[in-house]
Amino acid sequence: MIRVSRGFGAGRVRRAALTVLVAGLLAGCADDDPIIQGEREPVRPNEAAIEADLAARARPISLPAPVANQDWTHANGSADGRRVHAALAPVPQMRWTADIGQGDDKRNRITTTPVVAGGLIFVMDSHVRVSAHNTSGARVWTAGLVPEGQDPENGFGGGMAVAGGSLFVTTGFGEVISVGAATGQVRWRRQFDAPIRSAPSVRDGRVYVVLRNDTALALDAGSGETVWEKEGYGGSAGLLGGASIAVDGSVAVVPFSTGEVLGLSPRTGLQQWGTAITGGRGTLARGQINDISGDPVISGGFVTASSQNGRTIRVNKSTGERIWTAVEGAYGPAWPVGGSLFIVSDRAELVRLNAADGSVIWSQTLPQLFPNTGWFGNEKTPYLAIPHYGPVLAGGRLWIAGGDAMLRAFDPVDGRQVAEIALPDGAAASPVVAGGVMYVVGTEGQLHALR
Repeated sequence: MIRVSRGFGAGRVRRAALTVLVAGLLAGCADDDPIIQGEREPVRPNEAAIEADLAARARPISLPAPVANQDWTHANGSADGRRVHAALAPVPQMRWTADIGQGDDKRNRITTTPVVAGGLIFVMDSHVRVSAHNTSGARVWTAGLVPEGQDPENGFGGGMAVAGGSLFVTTGFGEVISVGAATGQVRWRRQFDAPIRSAPSVRDGRVYVVLRNDTALALDAGSGETVWEKEGYGGSAGLLGGASIAVDGSVAVVPFSTGEVLGLSPRTGLQQWGTAITGGRGTLARGQINDISGDPVISGGFVTASSQNGRTIRVNKSTGERIWTAVEGAYGPAWPVGGSLFIVSDRAELVRLNAADGSVIWSQTLPQLFPNTGWFGNEKTPYLAIPHYGPVLAGGRLWIAGGDAMLRAFDPVDGRQVAEIALPDGAAASPVVAGGVMYVVGTEGQLHALR
C-alpha cells in the first residue's frame, strides 16, 4: 500500500484504546499468577492470512479506459447519475486550497458537492454563498443567495448543476435559482413551500427538483416556470441531504423520503411505474427512517437506488420490475461498472455487489471513529462517527473522502486499500474529478485541488 501521509483515523483511535486496555490488564496481573499450560496459537491474522483472504475474494473486472473529462456537471456526475471513469494520477498531490466561505458550525453544514464546467469549479458554503473558482484556485465571482430578510443560518443544504451556460442552485430556503455560470448574475429564482436539500438535475431544457415535503417538480430552464408537479405521500422523517432525481430521455426517477421510487415521464410527469425500498435494519433506531440516501442511478437499462436503513434495489428502467434487493444500504449513489456495483454502505463498508443478482463479492471495512477535538458534542462524546463520501472511480481506483481528513483509494478487484492521503480538514461531500484534478470540499470552508 502506498501511504502518502498519516491522519488521525479510526484505526489509530482503536489502537490507542487497545493499548490502554492491555496496559490495564497487565497492571492487574500479579507475579505469582499461575501460568496456563498448553499450546499457544495466534489469535490475530498474520500477513499471509490477510493476503490469502484478499486473493480468495478477488474477482477480475473489466474497467473502461480512463477519460480525460473536462466537466462534472452534476453532483452525481450527470443527470442520470452515471459517471465516467475519469483520468487521475495514482497518487495525486495537493496543488492548492481556496477559501469558499463559511464552514461547518453547530447549526450549519456544508452538504453541497462541487460541480465543474467551462474551466470553473462551483462551490457553495454553509451560509448559501456560491462562488466560482478557476483551475488555479482564484475566485472569479461570488454571490450570496440568501433571500431578503432571511437568516443565512436557516437555509443550508441544496446543491448545484450546470447546463447551457447557467448554474442552477437549490437551497434549504426552498428556492431554485438560475445564475449565469460565467458571471454569477441571477437570471431567475422560484420560491417553494418546503426546503430543498438535494441537488437539481438538468436535461433537455428542464430542471428537476424534489422538495423535502415529497413534491417533485420540473421547471423550464429558461424561465423557471413550472412544467409539471408530482406529489408523493409526504410526512416521513428524512435525512439532512436527501437524494436527487435521475433523468434520461425516457424516464425521470424520483426518490421520496417515504422510500418510494417513482418512474415518471420527463415530458409530462405522468407516472410510468412505482416501487418502494422497504425493510431494513429493524433493531436500529435509524431503521425507522425510510429515506432514499443512495441517489437513483440509471445505467444499462436499469435503475439502482438505496435506503440508509440497509437495502439496495435494482429495477427495470422501463417497467419498474424488481430485479433484486440486496441487504446493504448506502449513503450515496452506487457506481455501476464492469458488471459490478460499488457502494459505501450504511455500515461504513466499501462493498462490491454483483450487478446481476445483488450478491456481495467483497466488502472492505472503513474507519468508523475519530477523536472529538472540535465543537461538536461534549465530554460524553469523546469519539465521533466518520462520514465517508464516494466511491468515485478515477485512475483505476475507487476513491473515498472521509470526515476524518483522509482521502483513501481502493483496488476495485479485491478491495484492498492502496493509497491514503491526508486532507487539511474533513471532507464535507463527495470528491469530483475533472481535467485530471480531484476537487474536495472540506468542513472548514475550503476547496482542495489534488493532481
